Amino acid sequence: MKKMIHGFTVIELLVTMAVVGILTAIAIPSYRSYVDETRLNVARMNVEPLRLALEEYWIKNGNYVAGKWSKDGATTLESGNLDWKPSSDGEAYIYTVSAASCDHCTIANSYDISVTHKDLGEKSVTYSFEPDPPPPSTTQGTTPASGTNGET
Repeated sequence: MKKMIHGFTVIELLVTMAVVGILTAIAIPSYRSYVDETRLNVARMNVEPLRLALEEYWIKNGNYVAGKWSKDGATTLESGNLDWKPSSDGEAYIYTVSAASCDHCTIANSYDISVTHKDLGEKSVTYSFEPDPPPPSTTQGTTPASGTNGET
């Protein structure tokens, strides 16, 4: 009687490796984009306290302040008048605030917040905040006369 050798053939091993390779090629980019999106969501969560600090500065001083914060150097948002530092982000982001004024204003009345993760490079989150436009002016006492609305 012939002894049976149990094992896999070369074809079975090649097919298995091909299936694993295809699944890996699909899974790794999906996982990477999930991680990138999670990092940007952390940045979005940190923008709200920064925005509130900028609005509080506006209330006290009448203008917005520009600045930058990164773990490796620029901390003008923390050491300057704003006294803001990000929380719970692992210090992996660079926060930049650009303040701008309107054409006929001399003070900064709007700002942009740009948040970039150090590992994501060109992927960043940018938020722009501008004051609400003034309400339209109303003139009193100018109600239309009857019969002038086109009805017959």
